[in-house]
Amino acid sequence: MKVLVRRHNLLLTLITMALMTKAYANSTAELKVIGKIVPSSCNVTLGNTGASDLGKIDIDKHRSASILAPIPLTINCDGQRQVAFQLRDNREAYRVDGLPIKLGGNESVTTSSKHFGLKGNNDKKAGAWAVNYTNLHVDGQTAETLSAADATSLSLGAQSKGDRSSGIYNGFWYSWATPGSLTAAVGKVFTSDLVISTAILPEQDNELNVDGSATIVIRYL
Repeated sequence: MKVLVRRHNLLLTLITMALMTKAYANSTAELKVIGKIVPSSCNVTLGNTGASDLGKIDIDKHRSASILAPIPLTINCDGQRQVAFQLRDNREAYRVDGLPIKLGGNESVTTSSKHFGLKGNNDKKAGAWAVNYTNLHVDGQTAETLSAADATSLSLGAQSKGDRSSGIYNGFWYSWATPGSLTAAVGKVFTSDLVISTAILPEQDNELNVDGSATIVIRYL
């Protein structure tokens, strides 16, 4: 009888140890944090499909620079963002330096870095155009402009005077800011008007087809 009892007790002990081992095996669990981080993106649209058409104009009347109808620029983001844009001249080889281009009022631009090239007949220079950057808003609120050669160092400069500018520099970065602020505004909808002004070289006497082009580049700040 003693032997049987000992064997029975041994069996109970083994069962207990097995249960304890199982309990320890399930005493830890892994907590995971998973997901996908996707930055909000922005779309750029230009009114009138981005085209500023001079139409058919008498050359004598056009030698003094013409100011064309504004082209609305809209940047729509699917989340709160800080953005900047630049204009890159696609016809820089045809740029004419020193040609006065009227921006509005009594102001004119002669700075070559604010001139964009106009290609004419026979692959020759025809003149230049400039861009005024006005009527800035962020999510419907009035804004001012920030400008800098480097998008990482945008600061409030001479460009910012209410809702007008003195011409966009080719390759500079421009952004929106709350009035009085030195920091790019955060928003979802950024709008402004791009006003194109053109000037034709005075020696153009024959019928002339002109071609100017610039690419708008967006950067997330």
